[in-house]
Amino acid sequence: MISLTPASASPGRTDKDGGHTCYTNCEQYGLVYGEYHYHNGGNDDNGINDNDGEDTEIVPSENNESSSTSDNQTYNELNNKIDELEDIIAEKEALINKYTDEIEDLKEKIDNYDSKESDFQQRKEKLSEREESLSEDKEVLDEELQEIKKEREDFEEHEQDLTQEIEDQEYLLKQKNIIIIILSIIIGFGIIISLIMRRKNRTTSF
Repeated sequence: MISLTPASASPGRTDKDGGHTCYTNCEQYGLVYGEYHYHNGGNDDNGINDNDGEDTEIVPSENNESSSTSDNQTYNELNNKIDELEDIIAEKEALINKYTDEIEDLKEKIDNYDSKESDFQQRKEKLSEREESLSEDKEVLDEELQEIKKEREDFEEHEQDLTQEIEDQEYLLKQKNIIIIILSIIIGFGIIISLIMRRKNRTTSF
């Protein structure tokens, strides 16, 4: 594209034809990005025009149509690359959003795991306390069991002593009964003999 409208000179050195392509702040000079234009009416005697920003007239040049076409092609390529970069940026942003969501999900899961771990730790501590309490109760029960076993042993010994004493008493009682029976028999025989002797004496006296 070649500008035919007078405008303030855009910054930059001109080529041998007295023009150049605008790439910086083009809109301020009434140009579009990549537009080729002339300064001061075209080529000077030396083939180069040093322009420091003075007001100039932008005029067309048929000799530079190919250059303008090339610049337009470059401009289109740049726009295409910009579009591609914007697409890539959009994809990257989508990936970043996706990864951000995944990170948030992971953080939430980690928080849940931390909460579960805290609950588990509390339960573990309670179980440890319960275990200690049960251990103390077990020790007390073991002591009571030992006392009960000792009392049982003492009772069994006492039972044995009582059983032996009962057996001894029964033996003595049997011996006494035998003696009583023998004495009763002796006494009975004595009475019978005494009665017989009395009868004999009576018979003899008559």
